[in-house]
Amino acid sequence: MPNSLGMRSRDLVHRLAALVVVLALGGAQGCVDSGACTEIGCTSTAVVSYGSMAVNEPYELTIDPNGNKISVICLGEPSDEPQPPEWLSCDAGGFTITGSEADLLTVVSVTVVPIASGEATIANALVTLGTDQVDQPNGPDCEPTCYTRSGAVPEPPPP
Repeated sequence: MPNSLGMRSRDLVHRLAALVVVLALGGAQGCVDSGACTEIGCTSTAVVSYGSMAVNEPYELTIDPNGNKISVICLGEPSDEPQPPEWLSCDAGGFTITGSEADLLTVVSVTVVPIASGEATIANALVTLGTDQVDQPNGPDCEPTCYTRSGAVPEPPPP
């Protein structure tokens, strides 16, 4: 005669294993059927490259993300003003915008003026940002939705 306690324990283990599988597969989608969402975060990013041009000296960068024109000093000393805000980082090859400033950004105007010469090496270049990746860590019906976008300053025409 089989041990009924052993059979119930085995049955309980099988049911728990099945529940774990169902929860794991349902959780992979981020949103559960009840409409509740997980709360995994993400950050949008827009990366603009200066293409084949590198600016290896302090320069003034002027951009207009989302219609708000901003000018900052890149590659300068920590005392140089104006400093880039937290959501903007720049280097010799371009700049990166992160967070809410990058959420809806698809086009940006770019001007680069080296401090030493005062002459624009990039003047009002319009850069279109292509969407490289869409991240919805909590599933398609749940917030947030974050974007990774990139673009490059158009190459100047040959002489």
